[in-house]
Amino acid sequence: MHVIPHRFTFFLLFILLVCLFGQAKAASTESVTLQLKWRHQFQFAGYYAAIQQGYFQQEDLQVTLRERQPGINVINEVTSGRADYGIGGIGLLAEYAAGSPIRALAAIFQHDALVLVSKTQSGIVSPYEMLDKRIMFDDSAGNDAVFLAMFADAGISPQDYKLIPQDLQLDSFINDRVDAISIYRTDQLFTLEQLGVKVNIINPQSYGFDFYGDILFTGDRELRNNPGRAERFRRASLKGWRYALENPEEIIDVIINQYDSQASREQLQHEAREIQKLILPDLIPLGQLDPARLRRSAQIYERLNIAPPLSEAQLEGFIYQSNAALRLTPEEQSWLEDNPVIKLGIDRDFAPYEWINSKGNYQGLAAEYIQLLQAKLGVEFDIIDDKPWHEILAMAQRGELDMLSCLHMSPERSEYLLFSQPYITNPVVIVNANRFGYIGHLDNLRGKTVAVEKSYHVQENLARNHPDIKLIFTETTLEALKKVSTGEADAYVGDAAYANYAIKQANLINLQFSGQTQQYNAYRMGINPSHPQLQSIINKVLSNISADERQRIEQTWMGLTINNGVSQSTLLKILLTIAVIILLFVFWVFRLKQSGQVLARNESKLRSIVNASPIPHMLSDGKGRIQYLNKAFVDSFGYNLEDLPSH
Repeated sequence: MHVIPHRFTFFLLFILLVCLFGQAKAASTESVTLQLKWRHQFQFAGYYAAIQQGYFQQEDLQVTLRERQPGINVINEVTSGRADYGIGGIGLLAEYAAGSPIRALAAIFQHDALVLVSKTQSGIVSPYEMLDKRIMFDDSAGNDAVFLAMFADAGISPQDYKLIPQDLQLDSFINDRVDAISIYRTDQLFTLEQLGVKVNIINPQSYGFDFYGDILFTGDRELRNNPGRAERFRRASLKGWRYALENPEEIIDVIINQYDSQASREQLQHEAREIQKLILPDLIPLGQLDPARLRRSAQIYERLNIAPPLSEAQLEGFIYQSNAALRLTPEEQSWLEDNPVIKLGIDRDFAPYEWINSKGNYQGLAAEYIQLLQAKLGVEFDIIDDKPWHEILAMAQRGELDMLSCLHMSPERSEYLLFSQPYITNPVVIVNANRFGYIGHLDNLRGKTVAVEKSYHVQENLARNHPDIKLIFTETTLEALKKVSTGEADAYVGDAAYANYAIKQANLINLQFSGQTQQYNAYRMGINPSHPQLQSIINKVLSNISADERQRIEQTWMGLTINNGVSQSTLLKILLTIAVIILLFVFWVFRLKQSGQVLARNESKLRSIVNASPIPHMLSDGKGRIQYLNKAFVDSFGYNLEDLPSH
């Protein structure tokens, strides 16, 4: 009888345990399917990255990516259970309004890449030329909603053109079997350029329809049958997208080598660059769904009879809300316990973002977020509000503050601060005097004088990218706006919300918003670099604030008005109206008096002529009553006017 050595026995037991662990792990891994809305390309880079980097595996998910085939309706695939998740567009909202049981998880593209193109020689340059034309676009899963909205706004109904179902190819367009076709400007526009096909681009954004692009979604069935899985899928997907955006060349290699993409490397590189512009990761938190934008889309659909109306509760229900806790690490929790009071630097004069009011209270949009942090973390903020902003920044440079509440990230500031994700974004706008009309965009300011704040990031951008604009530098926004109001400058370029507040505060009633640039201001919280745990904690809180709460804060402060009774502008308008009425009345009286004087003079002349006549004359009114006798009548007949019985 042979005795098995102890070492060999332990080795067999180890192998057995490894196999059992592997089987248990495999059994716990859940298989899910993501239905793509197109062929494999960089449009779905985040999901390739999440698979490649193991982010889905970390969430116990094994994900299959299903390329779209002709005739496939992505929404039907998800609601039927043939796929667990899908990629759609803003048309998802229209389908949801019509009763489809779907929920949006994340907006990957903040702007839609879908446009219509026609050949240059066709003469089709806008939706108004679509009458009786052959148009190819995808009318399934709500993908046509943005085009239907643009057409309806132009007075064109589906009966006014011939719809050709999308075939995922460009051949029909190239060979003139259709007059216009829908394409993704991120990749297919590049393909047409490579083929030498010159086109007119008809972009719905140019006609006021700036909708979300690719949206990750799921169905009620998935949420009901697999609680919590959607949150895990969403979390891994967003991590994948962050990785893909930071490492595009690596993911392009994955697409080419593992997914049999029909796109060339050059095309994928072009697509990656264009997609960065649609996602805006440096300005907007990745995946953010803004209820205000969705509401505008829903209102447009309702107005154009594309979809039924949505109540606030229904609109809220369209966005999937995770109930996940903050999930602070032991190190983060320990840091909060050791730092119950956080020293916070603020800008005391930066309304409507933050300021100290007349009662000494800290208020504004950023202040609301600080209050949320305080409530969620159970800490106290020691607000430093007795110093101007440049001194607050100096304190931060010396490491005397734990954090700053609201500021821009810049290379210089990154040397002495860590930064949170952006939590407030606002457009950079053009302001001019309303007597000069609408400017539109920065190109129309060539050769003009623009007032901007000194050392402000807008100044740096204008100087670098628009050298033909003459710049006047000011210490404050209000000073810059006053220069525009008085005519010393042609325009101001800067933050929309702050400009709006300053205009109202100073009653600069002759100024107007006259255009929007492609820039956005992204405000973040700045953290002392010795507190990396605080940076992580703040980001977790900001990510966990609901869309409804963000919307409430925005509505509270972005529409701020200064109420000091009747404003000077309102009073001036009233006085001007009264003055106009008085002037009209005076003019009417003057003309009436002038007419009376002319009539009197004419009557006097007539009397003189008639009286001098040698022929007897008698004048009577319309009722036959005698009103006048000339001298010849009196002399001839011996009667005066008083002697006549009919008088």
